[in-house]
Parts: sequence; C-alpha cells; structure tokens
Amino acid sequence: IHREQRPIAEELLKMMRHVAFHVDNAANGPQTFDNCPVYKDHVPVPHLPPIDIPHGLPNPNILPTEVPGSKSNVLIPPPLPPSSPKALDITVGPQRSPLTPIPLPANVAWQHVVVAEAHVVVWGISRGRGGEKIVYMTDGRKCDTWSSSAKPWLANLMTVALSKNGFIAFVCSRLIFCTRAPLFQDSDNWRRFEASEDHWYTHAAFNDAGTLLYAWQFGRPDDRLYVWHALDSATLADPPDSEGSYSSSQRGDPNTVLIPYNSQYGCIVQGERGVFFPAQIRSTQRGSKFRLPKKTVTLPKVVASCVYGDHSFLYAEKGMFHTRIWECRIAGSTTHVIDVDDRKRVVELPGTVDKGALMRVAAIPGTEDLMILLCKGDGKVVVIPVE
Repeated sequence: IHREQRPIAEELLKMMRHVAFHVDNAANGPQTFDNCPVYKDHVPVPHLPPIDIPHGLPNPNILPTEVPGSKSNVLIPPPLPPSSPKALDITVGPQRSPLTPIPLPANVAWQHVVVAEAHVVVWGISRGRGGEKIVYMTDGRKCDTWSSSAKPWLANLMTVALSKNGFIAFVCSRLIFCTRAPLFQDSDNWRRFEASEDHWYTHAAFNDAGTLLYAWQFGRPDDRLYVWHALDSATLADPPDSEGSYSSSQRGDPNTVLIPYNSQYGCIVQGERGVFFPAQIRSTQRGSKFRLPKKTVTLPKVVASCVYGDHSFLYAEKGMFHTRIWECRIAGSTTHVIDVDDRKRVVELPGTVDKGALMRVAAIPGTEDLMILLCKGDGKVVVIPVE
C-alpha cells in the first residue's frame, strides 16, 4: 500500500477490532449491524440519566468480596434500585452513596468478607509476630472475635460459608467447623466434620434458604460431595443427608467451587479449566463407594455464574470486546445435565469482565420482575433488568 493510503494507527486498530469482533461471533450464526463496533460509531449513544440509590429496600446481598488491609471498616453498600431497561454500571463507593461502616479490630490485615442478610464474617491476618488468623463475626447485634492462637484449627482457614439464618461454616482443610450467630461461644452449637482419610475440604456453600450446607472434599481415590441439613435448633444434623463419590484424576481438583440450587437438593460443581457438572444427589447415598456420573460441560471463558429457580444455570462469558450472559436449562430427573445445546443469550454487555466477578438473580423490590446483578472486581455492579 502506498504511504499516503496507509491508515493511521487508530484507524488500523479499529479495523483489526472490527475483524476480531466478527470472528469471535462467527459461531453464533449470521452477523448483523446491531452489535458491530464499527457501525456503532455512527449511531448516537443513548444517554442514561444518573440515578439515586435509595435506602430501606431489601438487600440483594451483593457486597465487596475483599477488604483492603489498610482500612478498619467493612463498607456495606445499600441495596440497588431497579434501573432503566439498559444495563447500568453503578460504582459501589462513598462518592455515589453513603455506606454503613462496621468497626473492626485494629492491627489486622483484613482480607475477605462474606455477608448474608444482617450476618457478616470478616477474616484476615494479624500484623504482629506470628501472623495468626483473626475472624470477626457479627449478626448486627452481637459480635465475637476468634483467633488461631485460641482455636488452632483456624490456622488452616481457607474460606467461610455463611447462611442467612446465621450458620457459619469454617472450611479448614482437614475439617469444617460450624457454629451459629449469635451464640458464637456456646459449645452446644459447635459441630466438627472431619475429612475422610486422604481427603481435604476445599469449598462449602449454603443454599439461598440456608437449609442445606454443601461441602466438597478432594483426594484419592475419589472426590466427594457432602450435604448436611441445617436444623432449626441452631445446629447441623449429623450424619450428613447425602454423600456422593465422584471419580478423580490423581489427587482430585483442589479448586472446586459449589453453586447450590436455590431451594431443592442439588448444586452445580465448578472445577478447573472451565469444567462444570451438576451434582447427582442421592438422599440414601451414605458410605457407598459407588461412583456417581459426571455429566460435564466445558466453558473456558466463564467469569461468573449462578443458579436461579433450581432449573436455570446462568453464566457470564468473556469475549474480546464484550461480555455475554447465557442461560442454560438444568435438565433431567434422576441424572441432571446442563443443556448447553439449547442455551439462550440473555444480554451482551460492552467491555470485558475479569474472573473473580460475582453474579446472582434477585427480585426488583416492589415488583414481580427480576434483575441480574453482576458484581465486578473494580467495585462496580451491573444491574440488568430481566423482561
């Protein structure tokens, strides 16, 4: 090409992005101008007016997942309102709306927080010698602080599962330790669930109702899923309601994440490298070595996922210049599968979302409509009304 005919760098970059966009979308059928980034440059961008975030509405439980170590407060954002039919980026921060601080003990590098209704659990590492694990718990009225020097099993704390009913499950490699707010120190409420021989706990999660606790063990010769029923009497029932055995390669998958169904028995198991499969719950499966089937699907570009209504699996998929949210049906009766062949695109968002985002479906306060809440790592929450 002659020098005078060569495009400038900005135009060349735009052309390359144009080609990459259509290559990325080629698998989705014939292309249109609707979402073409080049075509969009010639279409006025609609103006979305600023919105005020009111107080006093039900909390959708979307919160920051990490607390900077330099701060001594947990900042709890107020509930998000219904928005316009467009997806809005709402920055969670004091510049947009006042937050409710919870004072935390000083001299601790706070690292993680989990929230369910009024219940909050925060944990981190002390700044003094030894670097012991510190856990702060509150139900909005009473609070308590535990340390690994007083409770040695906390030294292996990996994650915490918290239910809206106040059940707290500390996942500590070789055991899960459970208590319940506000009776943190009442040993009658304590339960210890030891891992099986040659197995280690990696993740645990309560369902939305707070009635079931799911926990994953990896190891050899199998991986295992345990389900306990959360009793109304402030403790978890033992033995577990269900034990499921799944085949594993070598030492299993140490990075498994569980995504429980909202109310029914069952969950989606997320493994490494974008592998997902529904757990095959057998209520009478206890102590059996029978291997349950893994009906896996591979979704390598997933950055966030959730389950809605016990029958829909939603996931956010990262593209080159966009993020798409898809819905798949959880099908089957005795053996569940994720039906990716009949997936439906819910929405396409401009820009990309990195891994570590959180997503869930919530009711729009005061209506019968729903919205998808996508909490990104940069502190923004995307609100997507669902028609």
